[in-house]
Amino acid sequence: MIPNDYLHRDPLQWQNPGEFLPDRWDILSPLFKRPDGENRHPLSFNGFGGGVRQCVGKQFSEIMSRGICALLLHEYEFRVVGDLEKPVMNLSGPCVAKVKVEKVKRRS
Repeated sequence: MIPNDYLHRDPLQWQNPGEFLPDRWDILSPLFKRPDGENRHPLSFNGFGGGVRQCVGKQFSEIMSRGICALLLHEYEFRVVGDLEKPVMNLSGPCVAKVKVEKVKRRS
């Protein structure tokens, strides 16, 4: 068992260990270092237990989006309207292409 409560309040790793000081995570702040001025141990804060850092509802939303897409494709037929635009290349993100579609209710 890892004693997180002690890790997060270790006076050898943290300045003013009993206080909530958000500046501890600012690299430019003097509180970012240990009391002796050296770098803190990388595991002196173990907020996620070394595990995956993700949203609690991530898996639920992925499952629901698959189900909703399947339901929409079952109920509607999608058709492209007008001309397709060329994809826009963006250096800071994914390639984006705008496509106009219309949905038509499928016959039962």
